[in-house]
Amino acid sequence: MNTSVLVCAILAIVAILPAFLTTDRPPTPPSPSAAEALAMTQEEPFHVSLRKVGTNKQFQLMMVVFGTFAGCFNAFTSLISQFTAPYGYSANEAGYFGAAIVIAGLVSAGIAGPMTDKYKHYKTICRTLVVVSTMMYILFIFVVRRGAFVGIMIVSVLLGVASFSVLPAALELAVEITYPVTPASSTSILWTFGQLMGIIFLLISGELQDNQLSETKGINPPIIFLAACCVLFGMVPGFMINSPYRRLEAEAAFRKREVESMVEVMATEAAEDK
Repeated sequence: MNTSVLVCAILAIVAILPAFLTTDRPPTPPSPSAAEALAMTQEEPFHVSLRKVGTNKQFQLMMVVFGTFAGCFNAFTSLISQFTAPYGYSANEAGYFGAAIVIAGLVSAGIAGPMTDKYKHYKTICRTLVVVSTMMYILFIFVVRRGAFVGIMIVSVLLGVASFSVLPAALELAVEITYPVTPASSTSILWTFGQLMGIIFLLISGELQDNQLSETKGINPPIIFLAACCVLFGMVPGFMINSPYRRLEAEAAFRKREVESMVEVMATEAAEDK
């Protein structure tokens, strides 16, 4: 057996073990809005939650945006060696480009997650990073040339930063759009659709690859295709998402009721003292 396959198999087995110890609901809700949502959907079957999420117009736009960018990213990182090979870059150099995307993305996502949770500007963050990601795909069309190793590395780093950093905000925005439906429903649909689009984009990009055209005219059809998809099915629907933050509104309403209740208790106690 190939050593790399054996290592991947061992890591997969180790990673899947905690899944058998995970409960379907947390013992204590993480927030008042979560407690309210759990109370409202406690007896609701999972397929009912999926149907509610799937018929939400704003979530459908979110699905298109998420699926497009997840699909483009999966296809791009899987075929980056084919995209750069016609310009004289080896498989090892293509591996460096892929590593730059992943490493920069992981570092930025680790920073973006807490920042997103702190400021909660989900729509603004998503729209901004969607534009940046799209710009990087477009820029990659012109940067991939012979002797442009440093330029490709820079674009790869920026693409990784934008693509990974948007994930926390996108998943949180999906929860806000579909509240009080359980977050598992929106998250599972987004990831499933993203993987499906990844397969579709991967197959189309592979068919569009033309090494001769890339070598003679410097035109890379699959990268142009991915960039066009990001503009048409990523940026455009992304700016059409205008759903309110339903979960945050529920949190604010709970805090308001809590304050009003405390004021009422204090007023009653003051009246009794008189």
